[in-house]
Amino acid sequence: MARRKAPPTPVELPPLTGEQEAVVEAVLQGQDLKVQAFAGSGKTTTLLAVARAYLEKHPGARVLYVTFNNRLLKEAKARFEALDASLPGTGKRRIYAFTNHGLAFHHLGWRYSDRLLSGGSLLQVRHALLERLPSLGDFRPLLYPEDAAIIVLEALTRYMYSADARPGREHLPELLPYVLDDPIYEPVVRALVALMWQAWQLLSAPGELSALPITHDVYLKTFQLMSPRLHYDLILLDEAQDANPAMLDILLRQPAQKVCVGDAYQQIYAWRGAINAMASLPWPSYPLTISWRFGDAIAAYASHLLQTFLGEEAAIRGAPGKTSSVGYLAAADAVIARTNVGALREALALLQQGKRVAFAGPLADLTDALMAAYRLWRGYRPAHPEFAVFRSWDQLLALMQRLPAVANQYRPYVNMVEEFRDEVPRICQTVRSLVAVDAGGARRSWDVTVSTAHRAKGREWRRVRLAADWAAFYLVAFDGTVNAEEVNVAYVAATRAADALDPGGLDEAVERAIEMLGETVPASPFS
Repeated sequence: MARRKAPPTPVELPPLTGEQEAVVEAVLQGQDLKVQAFAGSGKTTTLLAVARAYLEKHPGARVLYVTFNNRLLKEAKARFEALDASLPGTGKRRIYAFTNHGLAFHHLGWRYSDRLLSGGSLLQVRHALLERLPSLGDFRPLLYPEDAAIIVLEALTRYMYSADARPGREHLPELLPYVLDDPIYEPVVRALVALMWQAWQLLSAPGELSALPITHDVYLKTFQLMSPRLHYDLILLDEAQDANPAMLDILLRQPAQKVCVGDAYQQIYAWRGAINAMASLPWPSYPLTISWRFGDAIAAYASHLLQTFLGEEAAIRGAPGKTSSVGYLAAADAVIARTNVGALREALALLQQGKRVAFAGPLADLTDALMAAYRLWRGYRPAHPEFAVFRSWDQLLALMQRLPAVANQYRPYVNMVEEFRDEVPRICQTVRSLVAVDAGGARRSWDVTVSTAHRAKGREWRRVRLAADWAAFYLVAFDGTVNAEEVNVAYVAATRAADALDPGGLDEAVERAIEMLGETVPASPFS
């Protein structure tokens, strides 16, 4: 006799707060809405509650959950699948969970499987592209063929993040007008745009028409250009602040009801095409203000950043009953730097103290751009996207004097190279040999993790110290304009701590920014 299948275990959710209940009720009323969820405020729990209530009301509906990356998906997918199995209904699958790219792969990307690069960027294709587009060599002596290929591929990467129908001059690097002389700028740009279109045709062609390797962004962009219709009744977009225009275009075209959840102040990926969907969507907004990650002290520090510089009216509230502290730490579980060079300096200092060190990301983040800067200083042309547009070290220094944005981006590399000179290769080799990689798993064989703010996003540690390099960054420009993305990056870093936060160099940056504002600002709770 066949054994009867045991009924699924009901998914237990913690009691909802009044803010979470308001979100659920709005969804049941059929609204499209956005949820401003501060760091650690229980986004996934809220979305699970939304999905449960929606499917209880509409048992035959199909729900799509989309999030930013595989790590976030792994954490959420098992909970959504368990919820789906535990709900009474038809017995059919009703909740589908994907990353942005996973959704496109499910519908289209599988056709490109044999051409996908295992990792890295589209720049790995540059040698193959040179073979197929020999006209990339027509820019000599102004640009070497490999430099032209890098510029074309970097521009195509920006195009793939966009919702634009065709690649154009708006996708070329912003520095290009400053490194090309005026008389030749227009003809060079026209030629580069024509090559961008030819390269895109090669990259996006089906497998039988092109053997050119591709990244996952190629099939996602191709999918967006098809204006697909997805058969779901409710779409839940998590980490909406990190969605790029291509992905948003796919989802917002759908007739389904939509809920976008994210933290507008964790939007720190504008440099790779992300836009703040939380601000752009004309839907009712609902807040989640209680952070379950930390207590009142860290909540107050984070609130002070947002209220002082970005005009946020709501205050983040710490988890009831949880204590936390803000102040000097003799030891930390993680050190978060503003830049890759800052993280490299922290890693070297910790190694000299005899600490076992890990980096929260690929070690190439710490070494490759620095080695490219060193090669440029040595008189070579580095094949790296951040330095390929420069013809010489002197040109880089001259542009840093003219353009503050260039100075902010490149000064850490210039300072490091000019300080250590021919020791740079040895330093990079030391890092590659002695620093482990912290990929976020439970097992660890190191004493402290070093990270940048961008790599730390989505992570948390008990005790966090912010590195010294934060002091060199300006939250407010010299004309009194607040640098909103820089404030966002600081907020992300500060909210990675669960128990204790040492603001380190960020305190100096905050004090200087308050002075530069030249107006009355809220008093810091830590002054």
